[in-house]
Amino acid sequence: MLSNTTDLLEPAGDFVRKCSSIAAFSLVVWDGIVSYNQEYKYIWKNPSPVKWIYLFSRYYGICAQVANIIFITIPLSEFPVATHICTTWFASQMFSFIFHLTALQAVLILRVYALYQQSLKVAALLTSLLFLNFFLSVIFGMRAFGALNFDSVCNAREPSSDAIYFGMSTVSFHVVIWAFTIRKRDVTLQEEWRKVSVINLLTHDGTRICFGICSMLMVIIPYAFVVQVAVHVIFLWPMAMMSILTCRLVLSLRELRGEPFTRDMELVTHVDLLEAIDDE
Repeated sequence: MLSNTTDLLEPAGDFVRKCSSIAAFSLVVWDGIVSYNQEYKYIWKNPSPVKWIYLFSRYYGICAQVANIIFITIPLSEFPVATHICTTWFASQMFSFIFHLTALQAVLILRVYALYQQSLKVAALLTSLLFLNFFLSVIFGMRAFGALNFDSVCNAREPSSDAIYFGMSTVSFHVVIWAFTIRKRDVTLQEEWRKVSVINLLTHDGTRICFGICSMLMVIIPYAFVVQVAVHVIFLWPMAMMSILTCRLVLSLRELRGEPFTRDMELVTHVDLLEAIDDE
């Protein structure tokens, strides 16, 4: 009886996973299509070093989604799935998740660096935090990965407490970035009015991102412990959202060049950050 029930659940779980994966891929592609005019104008026609973060987030994000669809369509469609196939798939998605998260965090650091007028001390501190969080993510991810067992459809069971430590380190990083942004906002808004809109944009974006990342982790980590470690839930959809968010953050900064209130502010440094220049 148990065997018959499992046989029925396997195709159902596979169907849900495929539909979810295709939906996540479609969302990333759709955002790329609707943002193409901005991408052509601000990324391809006006290249800068920060464009590589954009291109990585956009096109690596699409490639990662395509690779996942191919994987779940061929190797993962025959049940029961071999354990080595599950581990390969899970590891690839986990590292893709970490890469997407690091790209987003790099953009956030550049924005804070801009607020602090390219302070080398702030740059050194935030860059150190970025690398620390990356290495902690890899360490906690690998430890959590090593403790997983997979069922017949490659959903992982009994997640490790290292997943909680990963969430705590990531949340701490984003809270620090948010605190830096808020602190500088209170000081900078006392300066000339032309900077107000730029500072407000960076502050509001930073607050929403901090809240969004923390909320995402507070959903997917308990989900993994209470329900199951389903890759399309804990990795694919967050990867899709982070890819889109990173690209939109880069475009929003590039668009400031054309705004009237930033005619005396321009994103022209080696990292495409806000920098005061003389009146034209």
